[in-house]
Amino acid sequence: MVIMLSRFRKKYIGDKAFYKMVLSVAFPIMIQNGLTNFVSLLDNIMVGRLGAEEMPDRIYNDKEEYLDEEYREFLTLFQLYAIFS
Repeated sequence: MVIMLSRFRKKYIGDKAFYKMVLSVAFPIMIQNGLTNFVSLLDNIMVGRLGAEEMPDRIYNDKEEYLDEEYREFLTLFQLYAIFS
């Protein structure tokens, strides 16, 4: 039983160096996403004061900005993968 657990741990869990490398990449991405969401919330609060006519235009622009941001994050992750591979 102990041998099976040891094999499982070596195969699927990894060592501390691996997790340190993963967190060093993932943590700045998490911070960026949190800040982006916070700024988007503030923006929606400010635009909400304008009125009903301006809201649909802002919602459309938010969708375009979100897709552009996701594309940039994908390229960043792809570049990091190319560097570490």
